[in-house]
Amino acid sequence: MTTAKMIAFFVLLFFSQLSTAQTRWFTKDDMLRGSITPQRDWWDLTFYHLKIKVNPAQKSISGSNEICY
Repeated sequence: MTTAKMIAFFVLLFFSQLSTAQTRWFTKDDMLRGSITPQRDWWDLTFYHLKIKVNPAQKSISGSNEICY
């Protein structure tokens, strides 16, 4: 292996490590509900009901939701 190839390899290795260093790990709850951030802290949701109708033949989804807070 030439010196230039070794330097290129280590540079790529370094930047690949940097790209994963800032990855945020989400819990299953975060993925399902989202996390509580300052923008969502005021929201006091007590109930929600989703009414959904899926129609594969027409490739459509329709419905409504009821939210109490």
